[in-house]
Amino acid sequence: MNSANTPLLETERLILRKFTENDLEALFNIYSNEEVNTYLPWFPLTSLEEAASLFKEKYREVYKRPYGYHYAICPKNSNLPTVMDFPLMEEMNKAFDEETTEWNGGLFRLYEYLSQDIVYSHPMNLLTFLDNHDTSRFYRSEADTKNLDRYKQALTFLLTTRGIPQIYYGTEILMAADKANGDGLLRCDFPGGWPNDTKNCFDAANRTPQQNEAFSFMQKLLQWRKGNEVIAKGQLKHFAPNKGVYVYERKYGDKSVVVFLNGNDREQTIDLVPYREILP
Repeated sequence: MNSANTPLLETERLILRKFTENDLEALFNIYSNEEVNTYLPWFPLTSLEEAASLFKEKYREVYKRPYGYHYAICPKNSNLPTVMDFPLMEEMNKAFDEETTEWNGGLFRLYEYLSQDIVYSHPMNLLTFLDNHDTSRFYRSEADTKNLDRYKQALTFLLTTRGIPQIYYGTEILMAADKANGDGLLRCDFPGGWPNDTKNCFDAANRTPQQNEAFSFMQKLLQWRKGNEVIAKGQLKHFAPNKGVYVYERKYGDKSVVVFLNGNDREQTIDLVPYREILP
């Protein structure tokens, strides 16, 4: 590669260098995010294979030219131990809408994504979330909020899997918004707390029965999680979904929590023998 094309530069804080094949995971994370790429002139990537093709066409071949500037900007030390796990957010927003088959879809998305945690130095430090102020809310419409099973499974997973969970305000009362309708709707005020508000959802009497069910479920789960070192610090061990049921363990010291998530709309009876190593 020509040294006059994208020469190595260093500052006190940064290293500016060429992209390499070791950056495929980072390229995929950037170019696969649908929200980030909405107004950019390329389609979101869907696999590491596509990231490899993009690297070859957009970077490696370009670096063969006499001159050019296509930099990867890297902090020498970002002092940033936690970054946001956008890929997991995207998988969670799909996983709880789909039936989990014997081989793919639904909860298989979570299993397959978390099976790639080896690419992270400290996956337990990743910030996990269902939505935030720059994405569509977990529920995009009021009609969607009728499905409380989706809400309960997603919250259970978010608050028991690896990482540092973040919950966007309003999730506890099923606030819904689609980014396609504008960012303003994503950031609507929580109803209540101001003198002129016509409705105060801080008061259970002003919430609908469905909102109260959602609120109580989250409150109970958070109270259980508070101070629970197994969930906060425990290592994750998981198993490929069987009959649509995804099983994982969080273990810290001699204590553990085992979670069973059913990715089907019907009851399942499963053999517990494959999980003997994590069961009492």
